[in-house]
Amino acid sequence: LHKSVKREIEVELAHYSRRSQLKVELYYQNQQVITQDKYFAGKKGKLELIVKEPHLWWPNGLGPQNLYQLKIKVFTFRGELIDSKESRIGLRTLRLIREKDRWGESFYFTCNGVPFFAKGGNWIPADHFIPRLKKEHYQYLLRSCAQANMNMIRVWGGGIYEEDIFYDLCDELGLCVWQDFMFACAAYPADRQFLTNVEAEIRDNLKRLRHHPCLALYCGNNEIEQLKMVGNQQQRPENMSWSEYRKLFDRLLPQLVKQLDPQRDYWPSSAHTPGRWRKIDANHPEAGDAHLWMVWHGRAPFEYYMRNPEGRQKFDWHGKPNYPKPDYLSSSRKRLIPQVLYKGGILKAWHKKQAVVLQKSFFETLPEIELAVLIGSVALHEDQPLITPKLHNFFSKGNTIN
Repeated sequence: LHKSVKREIEVELAHYSRRSQLKVELYYQNQQVITQDKYFAGKKGKLELIVKEPHLWWPNGLGPQNLYQLKIKVFTFRGELIDSKESRIGLRTLRLIREKDRWGESFYFTCNGVPFFAKGGNWIPADHFIPRLKKEHYQYLLRSCAQANMNMIRVWGGGIYEEDIFYDLCDELGLCVWQDFMFACAAYPADRQFLTNVEAEIRDNLKRLRHHPCLALYCGNNEIEQLKMVGNQQQRPENMSWSEYRKLFDRLLPQLVKQLDPQRDYWPSSAHTPGRWRKIDANHPEAGDAHLWMVWHGRAPFEYYMRNPEGRQKFDWHGKPNYPKPDYLSSSRKRLIPQVLYKGGILKAWHKKQAVVLQKSFFETLPEIELAVLIGSVALHEDQPLITPKLHNFFSKGNTIN
């Protein structure tokens, strides 16, 4: 039970002022909770708010997503409005807990002092053409995540800094956000010109996003350490040196987070093992987080998830699509009946996956796009890559499915 919450409001003017007034109002469910003002001189002004008997914000499944409306105004000493800002905020403490334990070091989150199991998904841009996305698209996808009992979404570093509506919905739905900065799977420059450009980009996004209660953590990049894009420049001259890497991900980014959003945790890369294993194994079970590619990309059996050494903390990338409904597949002679996958094909074991070579005659009348989509859907569900002469011909022409 939290009897009160303290929050500090700070504003910065573009120009020096001999005397200005900072006024703050806080509302909960359209009822004013606090109104407070303070005069200040210079470019910066600060004001401390104390919210008694606060309505806390919680992740999905742990409690309600209580939200407040914060209104900030700055006036001249004559009472003329200089600027104003209105934001929707939540009151909570959301932290990454890293403590020594018998396995090495812990890696879990707490909200308002309560540990919780982070379960969710990896968010990539929902459309190749970003402007085509509307509010209802974000609503459908993120509400589906909440209905599936997710409580955390990772914004992948190979995508984009998402639209405001994304974070607004995550606030409402209790979806904590692991926010990657937009660096992924590559080496980056670390010269002054590039770092200056990066700083401007990060500043803009930190200021835009930091009021959202859903934000749980900032992460420097996606898989640069895991993919060995750092060091070993004699064999891989395209790599970054560790000195260059540290300039960007160990100094610049965490310094900006500390300056502009000090309540949030920073994590340099995902996957990442801090300490002695950093340069050796990004997925080491002793500490940090891990990316498990073994079942899908590494061809390991599903049983690997039950016994893998990195299971204490992980990102799991394997997802299955819905199985096509039988009435859809069998609604005409041109539809693929699931049993034919096995009766009409030749099965080959391949690291506990199966490649199925299907008989050409059965599928000859199917349109190429329809064939690719239908077979692909069933194949992914059954964890089976399927090969047909028609599909091979289709993709060998350089065609793709959108």
